[in-house]
Amino acid sequence: MVERLVDAGLDSIRLSINSCRPALYERYFRPGATRSRMSSPRGGSSRKRRLASINYFMFPGVTDTEEELAALVRVVDGAGVRLIQTRCLNLDPDMYLAALACRRTRRGFGIDRWIERVAALWPHLRLGYFNPPREDWPPFC
Repeated sequence: MVERLVDAGLDSIRLSINSCRPALYERYFRPGATRSRMSSPRGGSSRKRRLASINYFMFPGVTDTEEELAALVRVVDGAGVRLIQTRCLNLDPDMYLAALACRRTRRGFGIDRWIERVAALWPHLRLGYFNPPREDWPPFC
């Protein structure tokens, strides 16, 4: 479907996720939210020079863990993501952790270190909060 939309003129696609780990993603978005959504931006977008981006809901102790970063690597590399829009997951932490079936978060390495590590992994990747104008899209690799 994404490839057909690109062929019809779609020039960017953004996926909203709370986690790149399927179990946490599905617990937040509820059963039926298919994991295939995580790899869908590729569907022809980066091959045809379109912007693939992630709307990434950040939560300390979940987003900034080694497991999540490893999963993010698979998604970014697999989907050709060039922009991550970081979003504060602004909700009751106890409610969120209950939805994820976690009693408490693990000790993360910190959102500031997450930013540093993402920048080191993908120098071409842009981190931001807003959609850039088309003229300011990150370069294609």
